[in-house]
Amino acid sequence: MLFWLNFAKKMKKSYLFFLIFVCVLLIINSCKHEIPFSLFNDNNIDTTDFPCSTDTVYFQNQILPIFNTYCTGTDCHNGPKPQEDIDLTSYANIMASGKLTAHNSSKSKIYKAIIDTDPDDRMPPTANLPQEKIDLIKKWIDQGAKNNYCNDSKNPCDTSNVTYSLTIKKIIVDNCLGCHDDTYIISLTTYNKVKDAVQNRNLWNVINHFSGYKIMPPDTNFKLSDCNIRKIKIWIDAGMPEN
Repeated sequence: MLFWLNFAKKMKKSYLFFLIFVCVLLIINSCKHEIPFSLFNDNNIDTTDFPCSTDTVYFQNQILPIFNTYCTGTDCHNGPKPQEDIDLTSYANIMASGKLTAHNSSKSKIYKAIIDTDPDDRMPPTANLPQEKIDLIKKWIDQGAKNNYCNDSKNPCDTSNVTYSLTIKKIIVDNCLGCHDDTYIISLTTYNKVKDAVQNRNLWNVINHFSGYKIMPPDTNFKLSDCNIRKIKIWIDAGMPEN
């Protein structure tokens, strides 16, 4: 009789352990889909600010194009041996450089180099970064230097009044002029030079990253937005007017 009582107690304990084990499994399975989706996004992009807000500066939409235009040209802050070991071609590389302090632009070497008054130390060395772009970089850093973006597809692409002076020139300045100034073999500083690039330099093919052409901007991870490409096409199809 004593044997059976001891056996029953052991079975009861085993059954209790079994129930605990099952409960733990259920808890794990019920929680595994609650991990924020942003952890699985490419480059761990922060999607909390979505869609676009005028109060927020977005790295993917606004900051990376500035770096691609003004800082990642030949022998600058890209490639296997970037200047001062600062690679500005991606968020991961920027943060890995250790030259940027989130929430504190005044302690960020990247920002201090941009506003340096000494022309020998100021970056970029061959072009003055427009003040509005400097302000964007400062605000982005002070907001936490997040790898964030907003979805432009949520905002309609306004193509109602595409002109060279107000539309095409702005696209060129924001995305191309940092490299394609008058010191470069293909300059885009004037209307006639932009028109020549379309007619004789395959501009349409290179901005679309078509196979067989040297892509521009020269980074496979960065391309003009569909909206900007659509505006350029409208202008080209209209005969490239100087309006």
